[in-house]
Amino acid sequence: PSPFGSAHYSGVAVNPTNGDVYVLGQEGLFTPAMIFVYDPNTGVPVGTPFEVPASHNWEGVVTDVQIAADSAGNVYVPVVPENEVLEYSPTGTLLQTFTGSGAGALKEPTGVAVDSSGNLWVADSGNNRIVELDSSGAPVEVGGKPVEIKSEGVWSVALDGQGDVFAVVENSADPCGGEELGSSCVHLVEYSSGGRQLADVGAGHFGTPEGTSGVRFYSMVAVNEASGRVYVTDGYKETVLVFGPPVAP
Repeated sequence: PSPFGSAHYSGVAVNPTNGDVYVLGQEGLFTPAMIFVYDPNTGVPVGTPFEVPASHNWEGVVTDVQIAADSAGNVYVPVVPENEVLEYSPTGTLLQTFTGSGAGALKEPTGVAVDSSGNLWVADSGNNRIVELDSSGAPVEVGGKPVEIKSEGVWSVALDGQGDVFAVVENSADPCGGEELGSSCVHLVEYSSGGRQLADVGAGHFGTPEGTSGVRFYSMVAVNEASGRVYVTDGYKETVLVFGPPVAP
């Protein structure tokens, strides 16, 4: 049985050390955002939820963000209005604040993924890019420039363990059609770690930028490193789409 009530939930991640499920939720606009922890088999709450800063847009509306966990079970939470990503221990102790610096400074980060080296790949939506930060919070640089992937409208990000980066973006690069969709659409893009675009799929299939009620449905992405399958949420259709890895012709 689902343990979730009527709160607003967005980000979810798994603690790889024990399988516990982290969920970012908020009961209401004026209540604290919390990380809830659940047993993956029973749905029973584990320990005590801990408070994290909430993300709101300029109208005060709750903003969906994507969280992540590293190999030690620490959880990373983007905080959009503060231009930062916070790292917490599994019990809620604040361990580190990631803001980037210089040309790699974060602006309105909405998603985060952690690679096997402990580096963060951040969906830096305010700068229309994916940027890499090392475990100390410094931008990873090559040739004196931050490692970044230009990605217009990026919202969430995931890694496949083979060096490729997946992102859900919302922009007008692909035609969608239909009055609801407007000029921009949501689609899945795959990049090499060096920033070369490898694939662009799913345009027009991930719900809409805005539903008929005017509520935005932000899509999130995750990758199963063992199988290579990519999962994309579609809140508008209440569906999770599954993409298989490329198959040779």
